[in-house]
Amino acid sequence: MTQQLAELCGLVPPPAEPVRADWDEVEHDLGLRLPTDYKGLVDRYGDSELGEFIRLLDPRTLAPTAREILDDEIPLRAQWPHQYPYPFHPEPGGLLGWATSRNGDWLCWLTDGDPHAWPVILWQRRPMWYHRHEVRATGFLHGWLTGRITTLVLPAQG
Repeated sequence: MTQQLAELCGLVPPPAEPVRADWDEVEHDLGLRLPTDYKGLVDRYGDSELGEFIRLLDPRTLAPTAREILDDEIPLRAQWPHQYPYPFHPEPGGLLGWATSRNGDWLCWLTDGDPHAWPVILWQRRPMWYHRHEVRATGFLHGWLTGRITTLVLPAQG
């Protein structure tokens, strides 16, 4: 367990029995390798809610959810391309959601390059707004929960 994940577990105790993922199957369905910090996070928390505002997605739903988002957003992107600076997975290098907020915002990765270097993109769908964070999933959650990462979309913590 990484230091950041250990500190996160101290801030938000993980559930006794989180949902377990078959990572080979999840990655096969996505056609992507996933960051190891995220796997450790999900192995500890499953699809739990953190900070009473962010819910980790069950990893088994990542691929179908990505296809659903792409289908929903393609017609809108065709009408308003300036509001869509990023592609959507399964498009190459596309956004892939891994958590949601109670307000319907998405925490995504920009899946370009090495999975261990994917930035977190906070995506507010309506009205359209993006905020890029050069941290991994665990780092984002830890930073937000301790108040070191702030954003206009998520309520202040820490």
